[in-house]
Amino acid sequence: MPKGIAILGSTGSIGTQALDVVREHPGHF
Repeated sequence: MPKGIAILGSTGSIGTQALDVVREHPGHF
C-alpha cells in the first residue's frame, strides 16, 4: 500500500472509505 494512502487514510471519513476499498481490493493496491 502506498504511503500516501496510509497517511491520508488514517484520518477522516474519506480515509476510512479509502481503507475499506483497500480491504475489499487488496490486489489493486
